[in-house]
Amino acid sequence: MGKYDFSPTGISTRIPSPKEPKLGKIRFSFIFYNPKHETSKKVVFHNKYPKEFLSKLKEFEDWTLKKFIHCKDNSHRIHPIDWKEEKVKYAGFGLESEYDENAWQFSITGNKYGRVHGFFIDNVFHIVWLDPQHKVYPRQ
Repeated sequence: MGKYDFSPTGISTRIPSPKEPKLGKIRFSFIFYNPKHETSKKVVFHNKYPKEFLSKLKEFEDWTLKKFIHCKDNSHRIHPIDWKEEKVKYAGFGLESEYDENAWQFSITGNKYGRVHGFFIDNVFHIVWLDPQHKVYPRQ
């Protein structure tokens, strides 16, 4: 059951009771998003980028964390980030080390719109960098 809220006009409205989140489903956060980092500075929200980016987030919100971390589909390019790997340009996010230890990346749409990099805390993927130019894993 919901509660009642009385507005200044005197008309009451029904406010639904909050629902507990489904802990198994992936959620997204921008708390740690860094628009000033080299990867994110040149993000241009034009043409289809915003639509494709938001569509990808929406698609993943129907996924469980287990499905995400075990996905082997190359079109999503989901994998942990190994900061020590030779082809990785950075040594970490520049945040707490435990965030670097749980770093992941996924593709927005193949190669066209680049990657999204972040980390999980429980089932919440915290987006740190948008990487449309593949700067974390530069092309050879």
